[in-house]
Amino acid sequence: GVVYRARQPALNRFVALKMVRRADLENDELRARFRAEAEGVASLHHPHIVQVYDYGEHEGAPYLALELVA
Repeated sequence: GVVYRARQPALNRFVALKMVRRADLENDELRARFRAEAEGVASLHHPHIVQVYDYGEHEGAPYLALELVA
C-alpha cells in the first residue's frame, strides 16, 4: 500500500491514511491481506502501536485511517 498524511474533517485531526495502490485493486489476495492487517492492528492496544481510527473503501479502494505519528 501507500501511506498519506490526511485530514479527517469529521474530527478535525490529521491521520495516516493507508491505501491499496490503484494498480493492485484487482489483486484479491492483496486486498485480503490488507483487510487482515487492519483487523490485526485494530485488535492491539499498546502505547507503542498506532491506533486504528477507521477502515473502509472509497471508490472501490480500501483504506485504513491510523493514528498519525510524527
